[in-house]
Amino acid sequence: MPPDAKGSAPTPPQLEHWQILLCFNTTIAEPNLIAHDITNVPQWNFNMPSLLSRYATPFTTGLFVVSLVSGIALFFHLGANSFRGMHEWLSMVLALPFVLHVWKNWRPFVSYFKRPPMAIALGLSLAAAIGFVIPTLSGDAATSNPQIAAIQAIAGGMLEQVAPLYGHTPESFATALKDKGFSAAQTGLSLSNIATQSGKTDRDLIGTLPAIKK
Repeated sequence: MPPDAKGSAPTPPQLEHWQILLCFNTTIAEPNLIAHDITNVPQWNFNMPSLLSRYATPFTTGLFVVSLVSGIALFFHLGANSFRGMHEWLSMVLALPFVLHVWKNWRPFVSYFKRPPMAIALGLSLAAAIGFVIPTLSGDAATSNPQIAAIQAIAGGMLEQVAPLYGHTPESFATALKDKGFSAAQTGLSLSNIATQSGKTDRDLIGTLPAIKK
């Protein structure tokens, strides 16, 4: 720590631009405490507005928890009607605070790319994603994914064929679907046609079925 003009140690008010940084000497086991003047060191947040800086990480954390919980619920088919919209929309909203979080921590973030773990993690993540995409490139995803095949079979089934699977007669099944907003529900139509004529998607209809099962 530099002395003041009289050769004595600086008084506390003169220390406002000094920070004690913990620096580890790689040649010895014990750390050295070294004083550095950081007055002219650029800020990590590149002058991010204080309001954004204050909320970037908290919102990233909160929305990530929501995305995590809803994703787990969807994976185990728990409350699909409640969690699907939540997961899809709030995961999109998560992108904004994530970008702000990266902006706030840009220099430390970039430093990760200088080390092997980041490249390894990104490579493995990409490989895992590709593993889900490759089976669909054949043009017949149903044969590669039993869950998709089952959904397509149900959506393509006639109302009177699917009704017993959910404990209904064709008439009660049609009534239950109408109560859920599928106004075109009637015998003689496939569930896919019912969804289309009701202004909805197959996914909407399939997501409704667990709620009307007896």
